[in-house]
Amino acid sequence: MDKAVCSRLNSYIDRLSILYPRQYWFSTGHSTDLALVNIQDLITNAIDSNKHAVDIVYDLAKAFDTGDHNLLIRKMEYYGIRGITLKWFKDYLANRQQQVRCNGAVSTLRPIK
Repeated sequence: MDKAVCSRLNSYIDRLSILYPRQYWFSTGHSTDLALVNIQDLITNAIDSNKHAVDIVYDLAKAFDTGDHNLLIRKMEYYGIRGITLKWFKDYLANRQQQVRCNGAVSTLRPIK
């Protein structure tokens, strides 16, 4: 079910051109790898043009638990997702929890806001 909804939502977003062209998350044909390549290209071009390059630091510690689900629902409604479909997303996002497993270690189960 998740894959079917994701496919339909991606089609809708692509058809309406809702996302910024350099949006790498939740964007068809884009990935975090592509974002890193883009940043590397920008820095390389700046150096090649004798311009200043800025040091970039990533803090991914809270990357997966900082999204505001209420804001997401409001934005979905703004972009035309309403009725049963919006209710499905509200129900899907309600009372979610996450846990991370890495190299055999497992984090505690935490609620997602």
